[in-house]
Amino acid sequence: MAYQESEMEWEEFWEWIHNLEDGKVLEVTFEAESSFGFCKD
Repeated sequence: MAYQESEMEWEEFWEWIHNLEDGKVLEVTFEAESSFGFCKD
């Protein structure tokens, strides 16, 4: 896997986290975990 997303802006990351609290990105959770490498077996 290429870590091209490792240079993602932290501002977008925190905004994403805040959106999680509002339940706006439940659909994007899987993609985000894959991008950040949060492999939960």
